Amino acid sequence: MSVDLREIAIKTEEINKDFSEALEILKELFKNGVKPSDESIKNAINEVLTSFNFIKQSELKEKLEALLEELGINANINEESLKEVVLKVVLENQASLKGEKGDAFTYEDFTEEQLENLKGQDGAKGADGKSAYELWLENEENTGKSQDEFLESLKAQTPTKEEIKPIIEETLEDMKLNLGINGIKVSNSIPTPKTKANVNDLIITYNENVKQLWLCVASDDKYTSWINLLGNENITAQELIIISFDTNLNSGQYGGCLSDLRFGFENSLASTTQIIKGLNEGSFLITKDGMGLKSKNYTEVSVLSKPSKNQIEGNIKTSGIYNDPAWHNITNALKKYDGNANECCLWASNIKNSVSIELFTNEIPMSLFYRQAGYYGNVNLSNIKMQKALRVQNEIIVERSFIGIKKEIDKTTYGDNAFLFEFEEEK
Repeated sequence: MSVDLREIAIKTEEINKDFSEALEILKELFKNGVKPSDESIKNAINEVLTSFNFIKQSELKEKLEALLEELGINANINEESLKEVVLKVVLENQASLKGEKGDAFTYEDFTEEQLENLKGQDGAKGADGKSAYELWLENEENTGKSQDEFLESLKAQTPTKEEIKPIIEETLEDMKLNLGINGIKVSNSIPTPKTKANVNDLIITYNENVKQLWLCVASDDKYTSWINLLGNENITAQELIIISFDTNLNSGQYGGCLSDLRFGFENSLASTTQIIKGLNEGSFLITKDGMGLKSKNYTEVSVLSKPSKNQIEGNIKTSGIYNDPAWHNITNALKKYDGNANECCLWASNIKNSVSIELFTNEIPMSLFYRQAGYYGNVNLSNIKMQKALRVQNEIIVERSFIGIKKEIDKTTYGDNAFLFEFEEEK
């Protein structure tokens, strides 16, 4: 997220928070009996504040408006509800959120009331001839205190909710956020995709002194998706297909080879389009074009292209591949074998090896195909399974399970040494 409430909280430092340097200058003026003029106060303020990271009200409005526009929050959140939440979170995060310097806040940015407070009752004699210090002493709690203590008291405290509230009120009013919100909740744990909510629900979480603001951005009958308005995290359920099987040496050397691994959809076998090669683990992109038996039109890349509508991204993983990544990678199993050693994978030992494949889609393949061919021999596949699942914060939730059933196939269509397994759902 390019602009977030964290940045707003960081740069919205309270205007009167730490004036120790300015007060030292004013203190010297008082001690020497010099009445501080508006000009001397202005110079002292500008000297100090040019190094501070304050943000002007207009800039705060722009950043908050940009944030809400980026999040698509433009007409669906109750003004009062969001106002209270934003104020609460910003105020409670001021002490812990520290950032880089922003634009300088100068004397011209102060209101008349703030300047009056800094000078302390106009910085001069009152109507009855008393100075600001003398008037301050009349308060019972200040009796007997020194002028130094009076000057220290001019330091403002952390701004209250009421002091910041007008800024947020004006911002939300300008954006006309006046429709109803579904709800605001407080919790000690962050939401998950299993948390029931409606779009635009807000959850404030307090966990180990970390305060976060979560907005529900998607919801259906089963799962919800969330983004953290005070950070870059998001919580969502990733749909995927998991295919697994075991391999055993059928004939040849070492642990045998695997090639021409394909996934079947409604328009027959998908072809391999891109491969990020890896010895025991790698990624790939397939195209559902029905050309899986013939096509060799794949490229090895360092980064996969963004999948188009008829493409699917996936990962393949195993162990025990012969340790020569120039030739023998598990990702070679996705290539079409034409007699070359780098067109098939090779396991190092004649033992049972397992393969796991993830397809990042909710579309369920109908079949799995492979060819029992390779430069150093070949393998048999067994225990073929498939799951339609969701990954939720590194947890796999299985929705449906399938098993692969070997089918008789036409050699004139599929060629020699070809094997096809169709998936049937487990009861």
